[in-house]
Amino acid sequence: MPRQVWRQAGLASIPIPRQIGHVLVVSFSTAVSASDTGPMLECLDASERERWNRFQSPRVKGEFLAGKAMARRILGLALGLGARDVRFTHNAKGKPELADGPFAFNLSHSHGWALFALTPSGRIGVDIERVRPVTDLMDLARRYFTPVEVDAIGMADSSAQLDLFYRVWTRKEAFIKAHGLGVAYGLDRVAVSTDQEVKPHFARLGEGEDPLAWSLEHLEPAPGYVGALACDTRLADLMLVHCLDWMD
Repeated sequence: MPRQVWRQAGLASIPIPRQIGHVLVVSFSTAVSASDTGPMLECLDASERERWNRFQSPRVKGEFLAGKAMARRILGLALGLGARDVRFTHNAKGKPELADGPFAFNLSHSHGWALFALTPSGRIGVDIERVRPVTDLMDLARRYFTPVEVDAIGMADSSAQLDLFYRVWTRKEAFIKAHGLGVAYGLDRVAVSTDQEVKPHFARLGEGEDPLAWSLEHLEPAPGYVGALACDTRLADLMLVHCLDWMD
């Protein structure tokens, strides 16, 4: 597969997708400096600030704050609103949605890095995982993956098994997150491609879903991380951006 190219940009120059089939994925660090904490908190509403204040772990506080602030800043740019003026609602499954405006979005973070995905309409999900050793990898694969996926991981070289495990995991998670569901939905109900020499795709989805109606993309947002994007439209333009400065 061709090498993935991420454009580096400040927040003000991030391209907002306006057409059907256009998708923006923003990659950013969730490390929050002392000087950024105050301005980021100003982007959040009262309930979000209360949630942030209850977290004890510095890492969790940073991931929550950076993710919420970045999402609000980007959505504010898309809607022509201030970050704190962006209003959210939740669908029947608990997935956050915009109260005003057509955009669909999703956010994922893992151990210091995050992805935010945005599209003008439809369903979209994104997942990121830091690649780290997995105890009893094959047992975990047999628990959550399909037999075909388990066989592919088992037959891979030992040096490639971990990366393939995370590729499969993030692809399934991205689809499930597009619906606002959790792992309890059943990762084995979603079958994904495992051949790294072909374009990622869904082989089987849950009842009532056509795999051909969905687009699936493998993402490499930063060294040591694996990600995936799923959306229920044919991709016409995928814009990949590393945001260097959330205030710019």
